[in-house]
Amino acid sequence: MIQPYDSQTKRIASGSLGLTLVWLLLAISSVVQIQPAPYDGMAIALGLCFFAMGLRVPKRIVAPALLLGLFLLANVISALRIPDPNLDFANPGQSILSLPTKFFLVFTWLFFVCIVYEDSLRAFDAIWKGYIVATVIAVTFGVLLHYGFIHVSGKWAENAGDPSLLVTRVRGTFEDPNVYGPFVAVAAVYMVSTLETTTRAWALAKFALLGFFAWGLMLSYSRGAWANFIVSLGIFIGLRIITARTETHQLRVIILSVVLILGATGGFAALVFSGKVDPLFYQRLSVQRYDVQAGGRFDTQRKAIEHIPGDPIGAGPGKAPDVLGREPHNLYLSVPVESGWLGGIALYGFILLTLWRSFRFCLLPTPIQRAYTVVFACAVGTALESMIVDTTHWRHMYLLWAMLWGAMLAWESAHDGLTELLSARAARPHRAPTGLVPGPAKSLRP
Repeated sequence: MIQPYDSQTKRIASGSLGLTLVWLLLAISSVVQIQPAPYDGMAIALGLCFFAMGLRVPKRIVAPALLLGLFLLANVISALRIPDPNLDFANPGQSILSLPTKFFLVFTWLFFVCIVYEDSLRAFDAIWKGYIVATVIAVTFGVLLHYGFIHVSGKWAENAGDPSLLVTRVRGTFEDPNVYGPFVAVAAVYMVSTLETTTRAWALAKFALLGFFAWGLMLSYSRGAWANFIVSLGIFIGLRIITARTETHQLRVIILSVVLILGATGGFAALVFSGKVDPLFYQRLSVQRYDVQAGGRFDTQRKAIEHIPGDPIGAGPGKAPDVLGREPHNLYLSVPVESGWLGGIALYGFILLTLWRSFRFCLLPTPIQRAYTVVFACAVGTALESMIVDTTHWRHMYLLWAMLWGAMLAWESAHDGLTELLSARAARPHRAPTGLVPGPAKSLRP
């Protein structure tokens, strides 16, 4: 028996004030050059307040929460063996501060799971709107700085990481273009999804915003971000074609895909023939020297693979660069190097469980199917990019995981499991597609 909403909880988690605060939290999520970021403090404050005032934890959250708990436990155990903990506030990912950072990120995962669980449609709407605002802030700042319309110094300068660069990589309000790029890629895929149901009045504005995000993404010169976007968009479009419940809907998605491909090809061709594509673009498409040189990316990953079997406890949070000589640039290698076998197995298990369960949920004709498919596609793109970048401390990755679990657990709670739904789905007649469209929002829970 599903318990009815507690009026106070509903007012907190899914009321106008609560969702406005969630929107604001996401809207400032791209301003992360300050450590700790404004997002971090607000997330902790909101989470503690919401939980204290009655925000509920889903009963079915045991499996993913247990795996993340084991991941944190493994990090605590490995931290105990560090003889000289380093407190580097400027770079918490390479010091003992990596440990509380992991606890914070898992806390944000739990917080967003609970928010989405209470009212999935309205929570998704608030999160996406805030995320788009954050992306506009990041891209606008980066582009204005890149083309010299504004001038800043210190860590906010575009080439602060490498002043020798003549043509710099846009990183917006982030510390690293390799984090900025994937953040923008998520927003770009979401903008594509909104074109599926947009009205003619809004189509031009959405295409313009999509083009702006694509421009900002290209200027990051991040190979991982480019691949992330292409893979995520491909998965999204593929799933939307597969799950289309009418031939008209399927044709609409196919036409949209063709228009996007032609638009992107034409736009890039125009840039190439006009000579406005910077040589750095072509340079970034090739294998970089630091990838293959001794002590480079691939050499460090080889060292990590050799190190892991002989160190079951792990070197400790933030200690991978000390052990290997530099960061391995691979989530699936850095985690077991730092947190041992238990940490690696726990996080691998969580990611696999998340992607498998959410893939099955993507196939269900739920009211949130389109918006959920965006999250799943971007989560897969991020998981694949994690093979060439250490994404352990990416805030938006934990957000994507939380959105997947929150909506899925809400639907399971209301419909008593996915197994029966998946079995019954084949017998259902085709119906008009549903999605996150304008109109009165309804929760996935009764």
